[in-house]
Amino acid sequence: MRRYLGAKWEPQRIARDGDGLPTLSNTVNELALCYSGLVRNRKEDWIWEAMVRHPDLVGGFNRLDTTVIKSGHGRVIAKEGADGLLGLAIDHDDYPEGLGIVVKIAHGWNPQAAWYVARGILGVLGIELRNPYPLRRQALGTLRRGGRDAGESGRNKRKAAVEAVNHHARNISQ
Repeated sequence: MRRYLGAKWEPQRIARDGDGLPTLSNTVNELALCYSGLVRNRKEDWIWEAMVRHPDLVGGFNRLDTTVIKSGHGRVIAKEGADGLLGLAIDHDDYPEGLGIVVKIAHGWNPQAAWYVARGILGVLGIELRNPYPLRRQALGTLRRGGRDAGESGRNKRKAAVEAVNHHARNISQ
C-alpha cells in the first residue's frame, strides 16, 4: 500500500477478513490510486501478468472481474470485493500514469448493476464488455428472488424489470 500511497501512509484500522488475513482500511480514492499504481508497475510486478494469464483464478467462470480481464486483452485487470466493490486497473493511452477506478454500489452487491456500470466505464474507453448471459435472464433471476421478498406481485415486478432492462439495453447499445 505504501508503494502506491506514500511511505507515511497509515491505515486507520486493521481487521481480519473471513479467511483470517489482515485487511487494511482505506478510502475508495486510496484504493483507486493503488489500482492506477498497478498499471504503472505492471512490467515490474508479477500481479498484472498473473491475473491476465489466469483470469479464471481471479473470480471464476462468468464472474464480472474474470470477464473484464478477458475482455481487456491484457490492458485491464479487475477484482470484485465485498459488498458491492469493483476495482479496475486500466492501461489506456489517454492515461499514461494508469487509470484506477473503484466502483462502490451503495446498497451492496448487485451483479446486474455492476455489469451495467462496468460496461459503461469500459465502453467509454473503447473496451467492449460482453455479458455472461442475456440481460433479460439476469433481470428475471434477480427479480424472481426480489419479487417474493418485497411482498409485491412477482409477475408485476418481473414485467417492470424486463421493461427497464430492455430500456437500458437499448441505451447502452446506442
